[in-house]
Amino acid sequence: MNQQRANIICFLISESCDVPLPECRVLDLSMRKIYSFKGSPDTQLEMVESEIRRIESEWDDL
Repeated sequence: MNQQRANIICFLISESCDVPLPECRVLDLSMRKIYSFKGSPDTQLEMVESEIRRIESEWDDL
C-alpha cells in the first residue's frame, strides 16, 4: 500500500458511501499502517475520471 493508492480508495469510498473525506481511513494490515486522504479532492477526481475514460475506451475496442 502507498499513499496514492490510499487516496484513491478513500476518494472512492467517500464518493460512493457518502463518507466525509476527512473521516476516511484505510488500514494496511500487512504493514500495520493507517492511511488517511492527503491531497486535493479535485486532482483525485480528475485522476479517477481519466482512468474511467481509459477503461471505457479499451472496453469499446474489444
